[in-house]
Amino acid sequence: MAPLSAWPVLFISISIFYISMAHSENRWQGFAFAWLFAFGYFLFGLSWIGNALLVEGNGYRWAYPLAISGIPFLLALFWGIGGVVFYLIRDRISKIYSYFAFVFIFSMVEVARGTLFTGFPWNLFGYSWADIPLVIQSVSVISVYGLTALTFL
Repeated sequence: MAPLSAWPVLFISISIFYISMAHSENRWQGFAFAWLFAFGYFLFGLSWIGNALLVEGNGYRWAYPLAISGIPFLLALFWGIGGVVFYLIRDRISKIYSYFAFVFIFSMVEVARGTLFTGFPWNLFGYSWADIPLVIQSVSVISVYGLTALTFL
């Protein structure tokens, strides 16, 4: 994400995430892998939110740890549920369909995260393409959720 725009890191991290999900041994491990991946992603991607609480004279400085860790904790629950769903259907379909199920499930997790409970569509994976005009223009046709799905793919 901006300002670093190190989008190649996404391909490495999503690939490692898929491999770990494909080898999860039970639903709790699927939940844990997905939750931990998302927690780390949101912890770093949303760490700037807490900076508003560090302004001099703000009486809510005590909420800083809650802001920088509580929000990622809750957002990662969506991914944890997606991890369980992926685990439950992964072995019932062929490996190639399993990969497409991974892309579909976690793309839908991002749609759910961005719309349910008033939504929180920040830090979608599609936003990582913001500095590449030829790619980001596709959002006008497929939406940022479609670009997120293409990023997973």
